[in-house]
Order: sequence, then structure tokens, then C-alpha cells
Amino acid sequence: MSYFRTLLVGLSALFLLSLPACQGGGSQASQTDSVSQQSSEDFAYAVTFTHAKGIRVENHPDYKRIILIHPDEGHELATYILYPRGKERPKLSAEPTEYVPVPIQSLACLATPQVGALPLLDAVDLLVGVGDPDYVSEEPLRRRIEAGKVETIAKGMAKDIERIALLRPEVLLQDLMGEQDQDKELRGAGIHVLQDNEWKERTLLGRAEWLKFIGLLVGKNKLASERFAEIERDYLAAKALLPSAEEALPTLYGQDYQGAWYLPGAYSYVADMLQDAGLRAEVTPDVVTGKPVSLEYIFAHHRGDKIWIAQPMSQIRTLQDFLALNAHYKDFEAARSGKILVPNKRVSALGGNDFWQTGVYRPDLILKDLIRLTRPDLLPDYEPVYWMELAR
Repeated sequence: MSYFRTLLVGLSALFLLSLPACQGGGSQASQTDSVSQQSSEDFAYAVTFTHAKGIRVENHPDYKRIILIHPDEGHELATYILYPRGKERPKLSAEPTEYVPVPIQSLACLATPQVGALPLLDAVDLLVGVGDPDYVSEEPLRRRIEAGKVETIAKGMAKDIERIALLRPEVLLQDLMGEQDQDKELRGAGIHVLQDNEWKERTLLGRAEWLKFIGLLVGKNKLASERFAEIERDYLAAKALLPSAEEALPTLYGQDYQGAWYLPGAYSYVADMLQDAGLRAEVTPDVVTGKPVSLEYIFAHHRGDKIWIAQPMSQIRTLQDFLALNAHYKDFEAARSGKILVPNKRVSALGGNDFWQTGVYRPDLILKDLIRLTRPDLLPDYEPVYWMELAR
């Protein structure tokens, strides 16, 4: 038997032995009862998803059924049953992927977008692990990391199974690409391994609505729904400032990557962002994932565009730095006399970019950033939060 399997068998036995104690009397039971009482009203709050297409929820009196939809194939991917902590687990005829008592007591996240929801829901103290803490930039989360309360749970691009098993967060959040056979053994050790696939949504509002999923887990249903409603209102109000689609500004999107230039898919959230910001960029038609074209193609078709939306490395903050990435960039009109915009305004000293964290859940600010930078007369008093124009 391998060391890792022995470790998980031991942890699984420890988890099973601990169940009676968790269900018994004493101060721990009293604390559980108190938490359950405080969260009962919030659990009864009906949650709905309207923009997000990869998740559905059924609200029942004693449980909530979360159904994840495969973002590419359309079938049901997983089912999670959430029930109030301290209450009896519901008995259902169809077994779900996971039964999860809520509010959860600890959380580990493989990706920074999942972490970005916690400050918006006043749930920072639940975080105990993250893929790479250096990439977390939001100040409340940084304080928790620097206090030694958050562990690294990834090795490069792969999750560190042994470290996660030892850490034993109640819930591990990952996306569809993070699924592994060893996840079954983590579940056997008492860890709920759940998917968060916000990045596969096709609209900015769809991505942001996954805030409600985190709210369901941390016992902040009402708060998450109210905050999303405010964000949605602000987003639509900003969008309404723009003129008709016929007046969209010609825009170059992307950058060269090892000889290829990826145009966004027409059904991607990037294309949605550009369109809602009143920008007209070339996209790959009828697909979600963009297709590569050559730099020569881009130069021939978009050399004259005076707005360039790029997402280079987070440390790029000046035009000089950006032009140094490729000798041909200087020949584009946007580099000569136009604007090059990048989402690098909120980057930490360690390289963490808040655009990929709280920015996921603030499409209203992203939209206003782009409007202010491309049509400053529409939002003259607004200060951009995530996007910036590269200084000359």
C-alpha cells in the first residue's frame, strides 16, 4: 500500500470515529446548535440563478439541491445536496454526488477566482488553503495568509493531494479541469470536493452570479443574492449609457502568444464584455473557445484600430514594457497614437491580480472601467478599478 493511500485510509478512519462526537452533547454540540439556529432563516431564503447557465438550484424546506450542468456538453455534471448544519441529513431516493451541511466551517480553493468571492460575503475567515497564496491580492485575504492561517495546496498547476488530505478542509473547491481519480479518496477522508465552473460562463453577469453558489456554501444566501442584484442593476445602468451598436468603437483584442493570436469566441464572456462596453472586436464566430490566427492576419486587418484591449502579464504597466514584448507592436496605430488598455491596475507586490479575483464578481466595475477609458465623457467622475491605460 502506498504512503498516500495509507495516509488517506488513516484519515478516513479518523473521520468516521469523529462522527459520534460531532453528533453528541457538550460544548461542540451547543455551538453547532447555535450556528444552526442563526442560519436557519438564511437557509430558507430562496436562491435562483438567471444569468449563469452552468448551475441550477431547487429550494426545498429542509435541503437545497444544486445541479451543475456540463459547460460544453449540456448534461448534468454533478448534484450537491445542501442541508442545515445540525439537522438530520435528508433521505432522498436519488443519491447526489455530495451531501454538504451548511454553513461550511472551512474552505480550500484551488483557483483565485473562487477565493475572490469571500471578501464580498464577509467569509474570509473560512479560508484555510489556496492553490498559490502569492497570487491572492485582496487585503483581508492577504492578512489571513500572512498570519499563517492559509496553506498552499498546489504544486505548480496540479493540486497537492497529500497536503489537502492533511489539511482536511471541509470543502475543496476546484473546476471541471481539476477532477482526478484520487478525489474519491479525499471524499472518503471526509472532504467535500465540489466544482466551481464560473470561468466557463458566456457572460460577465453569468460568471458573477456564481457568487450565489459560494453564498449557499457559507450560509450567506440573502447577502449573496442582494449583492448580486445590486451589481446587476449597476451593470445594466452602465450599459444603458452607451449609444447604439452601430456606433461601437473598432477595437483590437488580444496579443501575440508564441506566434499565434487568439481571437475570442463569439459566445465567450470576453466577447460579451466587449460588446456590452460598446467595442467592436473581431471574434471567432459560433464558438465559445477562440481560434488562433497569425500576427500577419491581425496586422493586415487591425493595424488601424485605435483601441487595443490586451491581457498581458500582470507586471506590464507601461507602454514601453508592453512594446518590449514584441517588436511588431509599435507599428499598430493604437501603440502610436491610440490607447492600449490592460486589467493590471490592482496587482500586488507578489504578482496577484485582483482582476482575476474580486473582479470576477464585479462586472459592473469592469464595464464602467472600459466605458470610462474609451468614452470618458459618459462617466467623467468615475475612477477605474481594474482596467488602466498604459502610460506613455
